[in-house]
Amino acid sequence: MSAQASPITSTRGVGPRLTQGPKGTVVRKRKQVNREAQSAARAAAGGSTAQMMRSFDGESSGLKVDPVIVLVASLVFIASVFVLHIYGRLTK
Repeated sequence: MSAQASPITSTRGVGPRLTQGPKGTVVRKRKQVNREAQSAARAAAGGSTAQMMRSFDGESSGLKVDPVIVLVASLVFIASVFVLHIYGRLTK
């Protein structure tokens, strides 16, 4: 093997394009992304921050539960799992 890595490119343009980096390391080049296609993909995925924040706002539809109730219910669930584990160990 030689100490110098030669640049590697695919003959059909498929696959990674590698070039020589600093101190003989091999660096992979990123694909160039079309900004318009990228923004169109974001818009198709549900896009804007306002739309995403709407689900956390008061105007969203669905079940409305107070955060304190969620916290208490989760702590009760954790405690019940803990107690059931102890009960399972004692009855073995």
